[in-house]
Amino acid sequence: MDMVWYGVVEAEWDKDLIEKMVMVAWSLWTSKNEYRTGGVKKSVVRIGSDALEYLEEYQTCVKEPEHSQVVQAKVWKPPPSNMFKINIDGVVFADQKAAGVDVLIRDELGNTIGALSKKLWATLKVVEIEAKAVEIALQFSNDLLIQDSILEGDSLLVINALKELSPPLSSVAAIRQSSLLVAQEFRQDDITLGLTWSDA
Repeated sequence: MDMVWYGVVEAEWDKDLIEKMVMVAWSLWTSKNEYRTGGVKKSVVRIGSDALEYLEEYQTCVKEPEHSQVVQAKVWKPPPSNMFKINIDGVVFADQKAAGVDVLIRDELGNTIGALSKKLWATLKVVEIEAKAVEIALQFSNDLLIQDSILEGDSLLVINALKELSPPLSSVAAIRQSSLLVAQEFRQDDITLGLTWSDA
């Protein structure tokens, strides 16, 4: 504790240095206790290296994710009667080299019919994860046998590519094709799949 006091009060170390010092001290103490109870003895270099790696892993887990866009407050609008609204969102966790997809399906009364949250261990760009979110949402709604639906997402670029109003970026072309194949299962005479940008 004297070292922490010195670092904070006397030397005015920055937060990162103090976190590293505390983590290394904790690791030394833990390693000593493990060795005393029959564990393997580790070198000081290994203990320090493991401690800093553990700290970095912890900081990555608690860091706020980078959202695909700055989201302004929007009011949810229900779908027309006898239809469902599928809201999707994609998020990029750059430090973790991962991405996430959220899907929420509601009826015209706002009742939740299905919800899905999925982490993907892949390095994707924002537009790629938004396209992947569409693919996952369509498959999820198909699995739930939900047909008449409106898909609502944040990426106008992806929505326009799916509606075939504009050509897709090469990085999302394969995902778009896969989404369109899933969407074909929805397209029957009495089935519609609407694609709407989230401002609608």
